[in-house]
Amino acid sequence: VESLLAQAKEQWDSDPAKAQKLLEQALSLDPNHFDAVMQLGRLLTVRKDLPAAIRQYQEALRINSQSAEVYFNLGYLYLIQGDYGSAIKHYEACLRLSPPYQDEVLTNLGVVYLKKNDLAQAQLFLKRALDLNSKNDLARNYLKAVEARTAGALTGGGSSAAQSTVTGLEGDYSVAGVNPDGSKYNGTAVIKRQGAEYVVNWEIAGKKHSGRGSLSGKILRVKWRTSSGQGGWVSYTLKPTGLLEGTWAGGRGTENLTRVP
Repeated sequence: VESLLAQAKEQWDSDPAKAQKLLEQALSLDPNHFDAVMQLGRLLTVRKDLPAAIRQYQEALRINSQSAEVYFNLGYLYLIQGDYGSAIKHYEACLRLSPPYQDEVLTNLGVVYLKKNDLAQAQLFLKRALDLNSKNDLARNYLKAVEARTAGALTGGGSSAAQSTVTGLEGDYSVAGVNPDGSKYNGTAVIKRQGAEYVVNWEIAGKKHSGRGSLSGKILRVKWRTSSGQGGWVSYTLKPTGLLEGTWAGGRGTENLTRVP
């Protein structure tokens, strides 16, 4: 089994279909192998087979019901599918296990309530996240967005702000992404227009990289490059809310940009 897991890891980026077959073969030998179940859940998430990923993580809970990571990953999957009740249930279960990344769990709970338009609860959880980790930029950016929406609702000035979000791409964004290997990352991005093109500057985990591209309809396609010479393409779809929902690495990675007021 361990040999099959190692082979799957080697094939993860270059041939995810083969990696999946290797993981499934490992589980046929040992259905209760927790690491194999988790790896398959991550791979299925990257391959966007979310129902199958959820089934794998539910199987992981059968094997180990005290794994905070499983509850966290299930919360994320339910969140991106719009099943906010299930997302809240699993994030709260994760919190009860006191993982070292509690501020991230609280941040995601804040995001769930923001999507439910429960601004008071969203603000509460985002503030709790910042109380635990004052360097949590994602929580801070979402909190600013919540406070701006709250102020807009109180003053009746939300409509023009919403219109500018949809019609203009330039501005500051918070970044939340998933690498091809299933690991998550956060950061910030700035989008500026230069002539007919858009320039994007990211800062992820203290490292900066940039790119430029053009907007075609609601699709922004950007060619990016790091200072070390690595590069590729990321394709964002502009949603009515102003969210830029992106994929990269041939669809194996995902990245969402949320505007910061």
